[in-house]
Amino acid sequence: MFSSKSKRGRWSWALVDLFVVIIGVYIAFVLQNKASERRDAKEQEKVFTALKYELEHFRLQMPGMAGYMEGKVKELIVIRNEDRYGSFYDWRFIEPQYRYQIIEYAINLQNTEIVDFELYSALQKLYVEIKKLEHAERLITSTSLKYQTLPEGLPKSDPIYQINWAKNYDNFGRFITFLNDRGRVLQAIADASEVALPLINEKLDPLLKVAIEKDLISEGINRAPSEDAAVKMIQGYFPDIPENEVRQLYQQAADSTQTKSDTAQD
Repeated sequence: MFSSKSKRGRWSWALVDLFVVIIGVYIAFVLQNKASERRDAKEQEKVFTALKYELEHFRLQMPGMAGYMEGKVKELIVIRNEDRYGSFYDWRFIEPQYRYQIIEYAINLQNTEIVDFELYSALQKLYVEIKKLEHAERLITSTSLKYQTLPEGLPKSDPIYQINWAKNYDNFGRFITFLNDRGRVLQAIADASEVALPLINEKLDPLLKVAIEKDLISEGINRAPSEDAAVKMIQGYFPDIPENEVRQLYQQAADSTQTKSDTAQD
């Protein structure tokens, strides 16, 4: 009987020890998961913050650049339709022209908890347009380098003059085509950014999203011709920012500019 009680006691202690080990392993597992979740949350916040900055710059800047290209193309087409060519020898695009490293980084996170397929698809479409833009700018640069300088005083009847003039005229036509491509792709990048940004915004804490947008507004609000123009423009891009806060940001930028001007004069 004593032996039987002793065995039951040993088994009880063994079960207690096993239970303690299981609980310890479980707690360690839970803590490790919590730590991993915190790391993932921090990484996600970093990625989406940087993505928002990159895509907002594309969304805000590219339409203006595309509009300039459209006007330039129309101007050059008029010249070529008059059987002339304009100056195109001074167009150079030094790479890299654009910041999209975070877009590339995020694309490589495909099918992770950070970047789901919907966001990956939107970023991939944007990335393709960026590569098209770089290609168009390489073509513009290479065409610009083909410009043939006509020696001053060389008669138009001279074969060298005629050959170089014909080369310039042909390359001028190609140059216009590539400029048109660039303008079209610039707008496509802005549109693709517009599609991807809501997917990024929903991943960000609302307060962080607003803070980023205010920071972006502060970067360029002083370029607006007036306070009312700034309010109208900014509320078109960032409707979640109240008018009074936009006006406050405008005044802060104006005060900062005035302070810098006064310091420079001193």
